Amino acid sequence: MTFIGRIKELSELENVYHIGGSAVLMYGRRRVGKTTLLEKFCEGKKSLFFRCLKGGESVNLSYFSNFLSKEIGDTVLSSYLEFIDSLESVCLSDRYIIVIDEYPYIASPLVSSLLQHFIDGPLKRSGSMLVLCGSSISTMKKEGEDSTRPLFGRFRRTMSLQPLSFSEIRCFHPDMSDLDALKLYLIMGGIPKYHSEMVSDTFEGCIKENYFNNDWMTDEAERLIESEFSNPLRVISILHAIGGGSTSLREISQKVGIDDTICSKCLYQLMDVGIISKLNPMFDAPKRAVYYISDAFFAFHFSLMPKIVAYFDENHVDESYHLIEPYINTFLGKQFESFCSDSIREWYLTLDMGTWWMDRDDVHSEIDIVAKVSVDNVRFDLFCECKFRKSLFGMRDYNLLRDRAERFSKASNPRYLLFSISGFDDDLLDLNDPSVRLIGPEVIFGHSYHPVL
Repeated sequence: MTFIGRIKELSELENVYHIGGSAVLMYGRRRVGKTTLLEKFCEGKKSLFFRCLKGGESVNLSYFSNFLSKEIGDTVLSSYLEFIDSLESVCLSDRYIIVIDEYPYIASPLVSSLLQHFIDGPLKRSGSMLVLCGSSISTMKKEGEDSTRPLFGRFRRTMSLQPLSFSEIRCFHPDMSDLDALKLYLIMGGIPKYHSEMVSDTFEGCIKENYFNNDWMTDEAERLIESEFSNPLRVISILHAIGGGSTSLREISQKVGIDDTICSKCLYQLMDVGIISKLNPMFDAPKRAVYYISDAFFAFHFSLMPKIVAYFDENHVDESYHLIEPYINTFLGKQFESFCSDSIREWYLTLDMGTWWMDRDDVHSEIDIVAKVSVDNVRFDLFCECKFRKSLFGMRDYNLLRDRAERFSKASNPRYLLFSISGFDDDLLDLNDPSVRLIGPEVIFGHSYHPVL
């Protein structure tokens, strides 16, 4: 399979390898491509790639012994101390990259202490490089960030591997239309493993193949939760509550049936690993904590999976799909706002970003995205409306946005960014207003440059 993306990450790894005698800590959620990246980096270099097993010490030591026997000659390890001694011999004999993948499976105070001495001594004296890699984000972050842990301060680079961008993911679907590829990205996010499994050339075909005809994706979210959290059932219940519309701490804790303090701790853990986020209220929006599932894949699973299960009939796949299609379209519209937010962060130096909303007399008003950015030392306030629909973005939509932003824009340097997947009507195209930027499909799909403010 062709290696896609990760140019920046490969460059960072090469820089550390060039320096020599250093260690790297790498983490990221499962399926994000950590192992594939490290295998690519190790190509053409002497390397030892240990994949830790989900078993006890004896299981891993037996595996390490067999692996080392194939690489450097007969080796029998009876302790982790002997394992580290073997790594020392390897490093001092030649320039190696040593990768310990899924490190949390063997992580302990003893192993971390042994690695601390290895990094401070033999590794530093050699030209070799050590990479500790893992999918348990919370465990790996503690190893590198907790000052009470033995490995704190021992890494030249700490790399949090993020999902691929839409332009990178697009390479997995060369025969798919731009719109269908974006729809798939809004649901699956930038996880390369998922996109590599999507063989259909249409969005509808991918959903049917992987959720109806072959339901391997239906349990994926729960498996990821089980691998990361000590109380997965509670976490899954919390995500179901948020996906079902509970957004405040009190609503979520009551829905799940747990104490607010316990719920708050779980929410913090979910935010720490990037599954949920808190809505950032801008200007005079209500300053209260509003939680939402920010990871696209988890959002799709916990918002729409109950509906997919309810309407699923393996004997009537087409009919089942069309019953849930309106819910999918609503979901895509909300996810499109996150996509536009990410685009703004990519295009401009973003100082603050969130949303604005207000409820008065049973009338709900909102602005999809509000952002404060700096371009060439000039500050701008961005007021953005995002439309993911078949009809054109019209003047009426723009006027509504302008009316809602007027109370804030008078004291700012406003720019109105109108995102539309289908384009704009003639009135907007003919609008001669220097504060308005039209961002249509050519820009959204990456075929044209983003607008200058």
